[in-house]
Amino acid sequence: MTIEPTPAATPAVIPGNAPQPLAGTTTPTNAQAAMSQQDYDRIIAELRKENAGHRTKLNKFEADEKAKADAQLSEVEKTKRAHADMEVRYQQAQKLLVESEVRYASKDKGIINPDLIAPAIMSKLEYGDDGKPTNLEKVLDDLIKANPFIVAATNAQPASPAQTNTPALPAMNPGRSSIPSPTGNIPGVRRRLSEFL
Repeated sequence: MTIEPTPAATPAVIPGNAPQPLAGTTTPTNAQAAMSQQDYDRIIAELRKENAGHRTKLNKFEADEKAKADAQLSEVEKTKRAHADMEVRYQQAQKLLVESEVRYASKDKGIINPDLIAPAIMSKLEYGDDGKPTNLEKVLDDLIKANPFIVAATNAQPASPAQTNTPALPAMNPGRSSIPSPTGNIPGVRRRLSEFL
C-alpha cells in the first residue's frame, strides 16, 4: 500500500487580512518549496525501502522462530505420543497378566471354566504397587460360595453305562468274526469277475 502525500489545505485569504510573517523570519520562495517537495519524496522513498527491508527481515525471523517452535513441539509431541503408546501397551500386558493369574488360580480351585470367570471378577480385584491382584483368593472364594455349581465335583465317581442311559455295544461273536467269507473277499483286495464265474 503506497501512501501519497496530500497537499495541505490552504486557508482562504481574505484581502487585507493576509498573514504577516513573523519578525526575523523569511517566507519561503517557490524554489525552496519545490526543493523541499523533492527532499520529501526522496525521504519517503528511502523510508519505504527501509520499511520493506525490515518487513523482509521480520518475516524471515518469524518463519525461523516458527520452524524452531514446530521442531521443538514435534519432538515433544513425538515423546508424548510414544509415552501414550507405551502406557497403552503396558495396560494391555498388565491386563493379560492378571487374566492369566485369575485363570490359573481358578483352575487350582477346581472351577469348571476359568476362561469365563476371569472377565467376571476383574472389576472386584484390588491391585498392589506391582500391579498384581492382592485379593484374588478371597474374590474366588466368595464367588465359589455364592455359586457352588461352578466348581467341578472332586469326589464323584465316573458314571457307569447303565447310569448314563447309553446303550451297550453288542457283544461280538468271536467264532463268527474269524471265519472267512465264502467268496473269499478280503477287505482291501480287488477281485475280478472272472474269478467268481
